[in-house]
Formats: sequence, structure tokens, C-alpha cells
Amino acid sequence: MISEVYFLVYMSNVTLPGVSVIQNIKSASGCGMLTTLADKISFFYDKLTETCLVHPRTPTALATSLISKQGSTYYLRYVDLQSCARVQLCDPNYNTDGEYWLYPAIYNYRPVKIYCKGMNTPTPSEYLTLQSANFVMYPNQRYIDGTSCSSESYNHENSGRTTYYKIGVDVKTMTIIETDSNFTQQIRGEVMRYGWVQSCSGYTSSCDYKGMAVMSVTDTGLILSGMNEWIKFGTDGEFSTFLRNDHQIVLKGDGECGGGKPKYPIKLEIDPSFKPSHDSATEPVCVY
Repeated sequence: MISEVYFLVYMSNVTLPGVSVIQNIKSASGCGMLTTLADKISFFYDKLTETCLVHPRTPTALATSLISKQGSTYYLRYVDLQSCARVQLCDPNYNTDGEYWLYPAIYNYRPVKIYCKGMNTPTPSEYLTLQSANFVMYPNQRYIDGTSCSSESYNHENSGRTTYYKIGVDVKTMTIIETDSNFTQQIRGEVMRYGWVQSCSGYTSSCDYKGMAVMSVTDTGLILSGMNEWIKFGTDGEFSTFLRNDHQIVLKGDGECGGGKPKYPIKLEIDPSFKPSHDSATEPVCVY
């Protein structure tokens, strides 16, 4: 059950004695979420300085009208919009799968463009729509012997290519759900986990790794955290980083049957240099 509280929002410079100011809050909705967490019932938000002032009570009589003009006062009955399920509760008419603006707490309630799947079900799920190539390739080749880099066809049951068009996201932690394959295309073999790289080529130290994983969140509004790490796994597993920056990571891996995998769930962060256009996703408006 979602709690609904009325908040007073004042879109101008304000000073309240004894009330702490929270800096760098990107939206009135974010200020409202902090008010809920503080168990208070009203707030003031200055959109020019991006400051939030949480207040213990509403100073004047309640109302429900929203006036958008700067310098005006309006009341907002706030609803948590951190997940697709919360969007459903915001307004039952949001029953169509698509892109929505969500406000994850882990990002200090800054807006994130997320695809909501299953909006006509009780348990919708969250995805990040990818704008460039993302795939895992498990080749069907094996080195002939340990003395050269000549290879031959080797039809291992797992060999193939998995292309990801959307990746599942845990919006509480903003980490990638590596096993979610709802938006993938498979060529041969079995679906491979996002961000894993492997092969069974029996490589030698002088030969290239045959497995490849390409991750890219370019133009999504998010970046790949610099804290993400990969580790070896499998039999004689090895991997190397072919390319790495905020938006892209390309790994190559191999082994007798092994490669590299994320040490922890792959973490996403807000892109400081790019935000998708506001019109590219639905901004939920709640009904009361």
C-alpha cells in the first residue's frame, strides 16, 4: 500500500529558521521523496538553486491545484515513483509498456529513463533500452593444438551469439540483471549472461582470446560505473579488457572452458554529460 501525503511546494527563494537545507536536488519530486523519508508532511523547493527544505507541517490550508509558474505556491500530493509498479499505483491508466521517467532513491531521486514491461500485470519490471550494439559471442572454434594458433570448427552446445536490445535493471540498486534475456536475439546455442565473456577454444598464451562481450550504454543517460570489476572463471579461464570508458566496455576471454565474469552486479550511474530528451519518455502524473 502506498502512502500519500500532501506537500506545499514554493518555487522561489525561501528561508525557514531551524530547517536544514538539502542541496543538489534535481526536482520537486525528489524533494518530496526526501520529505517522506524524513517522516515530514511538507517541503519547500527552489528550482533555481536546486535546494530542498523539509518542513514538519503544512503552513496553510490544503489544496490540490498545481500552478506551474515560478514564484507560485502549489500543493502536491506526492506518490513514490521509483519503480514501474509505483507508476501503476500513481494512475491505473498507465497500463501500456513503454518508456517512463522514474526517480530512483539511489540517485538522489534524479530522473532516469526506464522501459516498463508488463504494465498490464501486477508485477511490471524495469529495463534500460540500449541505443548501440550489445552482445556476447561464444565462438564455435577451437585451437587445433598447443603449438600454433590454427583453429578448427568446434560445435560446443553453448556456442553462439546473444544480442541484447534492453537489459533488466534492479532499480533499488541500479545494477544490471545479467540473467534477464527478455529482450535478446539468439543465434545458435544458449542465451549467455550479459557482461560475461567465455570460450572453450583451449587457447595458448600466444593466441587471441576468441570469446567477446560488448557492453554499451551510450545515449541512455547512464554510464558504466568505474567501480565495476571482472574476475576469471571456469577451467583455465582468462580475459582481457579490449576497450573501456564510461559508456563502453569490450572484453575478450577464453580458456579450456572459461573466461571472465562480473565480480559483482554491474553498476550503472547517472551520465553527467547526457540526458535523453524529456519528450522521449512519459512523465507520470498521478490521480487522486
